[in-house]
Amino acid sequence: GKPFFHSILKSEDLRSHPIFLELALSAVVTEAVTGYLGHLPRLNAIGLFHSPVNNSIDGSQKYHVDGDGLSQIKMFINIWPVGPGGGGFTLIPKSQTLPALRLGGLNKQLSDDDVFQSTPEAEQIVLEGPPGSGAFVDTCRCLHQGSRARLTPRYVLLFQYTPRPDTLLPVRDGHDPYLKITSQHLNEIQVSNPNAALFIQ
Repeated sequence: GKPFFHSILKSEDLRSHPIFLELALSAVVTEAVTGYLGHLPRLNAIGLFHSPVNNSIDGSQKYHVDGDGLSQIKMFINIWPVGPGGGGFTLIPKSQTLPALRLGGLNKQLSDDDVFQSTPEAEQIVLEGPPGSGAFVDTCRCLHQGSRARLTPRYVLLFQYTPRPDTLLPVRDGHDPYLKITSQHLNEIQVSNPNAALFIQ
């Protein structure tokens, strides 16, 4: 992972705490994601990410859009309270992202100065709030940055739902920060949604 953003979730944690998979595959969540994407998505991965206090602006701490596909949904849930200086996930709505990208020249990462010319900081959405607060975000279509935890560390639960086929997903070299979800996980853990298997590869 990254020094400012790394997952501490392991497969055995899912077995010990089935609430993670139960929530990710619950009807209310999968229906919301399906409604946005327009077809049955796949629960690709889960991560419980820790961002320690840091002073860097590197990698995903810079404004960017994810290259995992043309569209996807990531669900972010704050585990600890997130306030100013807590590294809250920061996004620019999809409707405002295209002008910002054009201004920046369609680079993978944009500087704060480039982004602020199109969307001032005051108009951006920061996922600050108490434990349990969060949002569904299409990270392929919304410029975003996070983990700038200047004053307090951040813990955030993240579910990744990808469209099918997901051939644009990058093939990683074994250092993927996420825990990939497979049918074996579902076989080991009982979840209440009778349609849960439809969302697992």
